[in-house]
Amino acid sequence: AIGTRATLGVTDTIRSPELVTTDPRVIAMRQFLIDYNSPMYPYAEVIITEADKYGLDWRLVIAISGVESAFGNLIPPGSNNGWGWKGDPTRDWSYFASWSEGIKTITAGLALGYGVELTPFEIMPTYCPPCGRTPGAPWANGVIRYQNELSFYLESV
Repeated sequence: AIGTRATLGVTDTIRSPELVTTDPRVIAMRQFLIDYNSPMYPYAEVIITEADKYGLDWRLVIAISGVESAFGNLIPPGSNNGWGWKGDPTRDWSYFASWSEGIKTITAGLALGYGVELTPFEIMPTYCPPCGRTPGAPWANGVIRYQNELSFYLESV
């Protein structure tokens, strides 16, 4: 469908498949990912569903991907890994068969490995040890920035 929308005070025309949902978070997530040219935009509902399944903040998984890979834009070809996830000890980078598989694996890994109450500042030293040693905590601050931006998108729905 072609339509005109206003997001963050900017009006432009978008071309995308129809989206039918009653969850405004899915609409906000999808538009956010479209605006960042993310290959994950078709998986907005999977992101929300998986986060809800584990009681994880719906914004966290995608916010981490923003810091780690510009929302899946800067990744090894064919990896479907926008999180820098290194769960495979035989490789420097885990490869997932699809974005959906990656989202499900990362969400479960975060929720079960780190818990659902930790902040990006508490996750950072283990998730990204070099980032945890970086003055000013740019990794955690970047994750929080994207979480806040997603909240703004939700308020705009």
